[in-house]
Amino acid sequence: MRLKLKKIGSELEFFKTFFPSNPELARNFLEWVKKSKPHVATWKIFAKHQGVSKSAYFYVKKRAIELGMVKKVNDRLEISRDFATIMRSYAEIYESFLEK
Repeated sequence: MRLKLKKIGSELEFFKTFFPSNPELARNFLEWVKKSKPHVATWKIFAKHQGVSKSAYFYVKKRAIELGMVKKVNDRLEISRDFATIMRSYAEIYESFLEK
């Protein structure tokens, strides 16, 4: 699935909706997505790329499974919703983790 960014408006503004309280993370995310293919982009790869702590990553992963955004299939995580929805949800979960 490809994101139709041009229809939504500026790319950076679009990604800021994922990370409203962290525009720098949105900018980094945008640059990363441009270098990768959105349909294979996963939170784990982005988290590692951003230096996100392991505890934050596992918290996000656990909550994502609980919320049904991803499901475990034979020890692998499979995406169960479209890319934009998942990344927006991951961003919200991650930001709530940072607030704790």
